[in-house]
Amino acid sequence: MGLILMVGFMIGGGLGLGLSTMLGTFAFVRARKQAPHRRHFWRVFMGVMVLMLILLLVAVNAYPLAPVRPGSDYDIAFRNLFQIGLAYGSCPGMAALLALLVTRLLPRKAPSMEPPPIPGAMS
Repeated sequence: MGLILMVGFMIGGGLGLGLSTMLGTFAFVRARKQAPHRRHFWRVFMGVMVLMLILLLVAVNAYPLAPVRPGSDYDIAFRNLFQIGLAYGSCPGMAALLALLVTRLLPRKAPSMEPPPIPGAMS
């Protein structure tokens, strides 16, 4: 029975990692587009991502699960392990997405005061 329970954990973890990959890819693609326009972007993005990852992992660990009686309630144990795997697997992607949202609050870089180059002019 333990093997079946571990399969539930691995299925949840695999789905969580897939979700994390999608969210993380989206966040990093959007971050690369925003980075040239914001001050201290990467420093803030990575700092907030690490902080959010720690907070999300603590929140997953503190989340109360349904109690399981020894020797029975395998359906509840399977569901608990599936939820734990899904939550732990998706934490990095959610942290990246939350970090991207926080970086929207950063001030924009000042536009350069140089005039645009004249097309066709050789310098």
